[in-house]
Amino acid sequence: MVVLCGTPEADELTAGAGDDVVNGWGGDDRLAGGAGNDLYVVRPGGDVVIDDAAGAYDRLWVVGVPPAEIAIETEGDDVVVTRVPASASPPLRVTIRGAGAIEHIEVEDASRDRFDDLDFGLYWLGPDGAREKDIPSVAHPYFDPTRPSFVYVHGWQSGTTAGRQREGLAEFAEGAAEGPDLDFVARWRGAGFNVGVFYWNQLADEGEVKDAEAKIWTTDGPRAMRFRRVDESYDTVAGLPPVARSLRNAWLHAHLGAVSLDPPPAHRVAGHSLGNQLAVAAVGEIHDAVDDGRVSAALAPRRVALLDPFWSKGDKGYLGDTTPHQAVTAITAELFARGLSFELYRSTPLDLGFVGDGSDAIDAYVCRVDHEADYFGLFQLVQKHFAAVWLYLWSLDGPPPEDDQGRSVCSAASDPAALRVAAQGDVRWQQVTGENTQTPFDDGYEPRTKRLPPSP
Repeated sequence: MVVLCGTPEADELTAGAGDDVVNGWGGDDRLAGGAGNDLYVVRPGGDVVIDDAAGAYDRLWVVGVPPAEIAIETEGDDVVVTRVPASASPPLRVTIRGAGAIEHIEVEDASRDRFDDLDFGLYWLGPDGAREKDIPSVAHPYFDPTRPSFVYVHGWQSGTTAGRQREGLAEFAEGAAEGPDLDFVARWRGAGFNVGVFYWNQLADEGEVKDAEAKIWTTDGPRAMRFRRVDESYDTVAGLPPVARSLRNAWLHAHLGAVSLDPPPAHRVAGHSLGNQLAVAAVGEIHDAVDDGRVSAALAPRRVALLDPFWSKGDKGYLGDTTPHQAVTAITAELFARGLSFELYRSTPLDLGFVGDGSDAIDAYVCRVDHEADYFGLFQLVQKHFAAVWLYLWSLDGPPPEDDQGRSVCSAASDPAALRVAAQGDVRWQQVTGENTQTPFDDGYEPRTKRLPPSP
């Protein structure tokens, strides 16, 4: 994976065989890609794009031109993207050699959410609810490469596209979550983090959770890689990779500026519900790229939080006839051996086996806390499910709590080394007081023995 950046003059840039970014920057450029899922970034000028890799998901992002002024036409075997009217300044003409060379053309108005076509990827969050999509190798107002990053990965999103709904981290008092009226984006940004969300909501908008789950791991699941439009119809994009690969690429493209930092920022990722699988799988792929020497270790997250995680029951053929829980546990075990820290927070009984997989093998590698969200009613399971998210975000505000024996309980404020020590022990923590108030700072905990399966 490489990022090639041109100059304001005419450049000729040729990518390699990986999932590369080719940014002409300006001028009349000639941009060529190879195998892999390549991203071409173009600005006003007269660029030529050549990509003859079959079966890939290649994208063209047009930057610096209003979406309403873009025209896409066919000229012979080529596709031509121009700015209209012809008198508009600065002019744009991008010639794509071969009508099937680029699978997706996007006019990048990064500050708005789009649902009429497929729009997924990494968004950085700013003040007052602002969010803008990350454009590789383009400066971002809400991202500082010298800071550690915290990226949240949402879960299943059934029925959300029609209402143009997307999860944020500052709106828990609104909608189904019924959480506290607190701006956690401002809190985490104030603590020195870049704060982002990886949105895959249109791909996760399936009536059956297992159909969305499969897209994390494979392109050959029950619904392949279809996505939902705002009119509730489904469509597909040729060559789209599994969602875990897309998250890996988005993370690496965003953080390439941190390669030379010493020590590297302490990046972390959190996955809620079904999103835990996506977070763990993508972080695993990032560290595989580090081990292969393709990217610097400075880019990789070192901490992963699983927030009321969900795994469906049953073996999956696309996972080699193992369960999603087993697949996530295997990756977690490998990453733990490489020195990563893991934490798991429960706020519903998803692990009891009635709905999701009730296995506890992953507890051998995580610092685990079981919350009791009794300020919600017995059947308010959606609200309790989201409580794991905002309790984690809120816990950064104060020191980690202590149990009734004076031992530190894991929280967002915990030192990563302390999480690893707790993960290697046989104790998990159960909330026993403070369960009738939303604030985490009156909560009390008692140690419980982890329910680990017997060793083989």
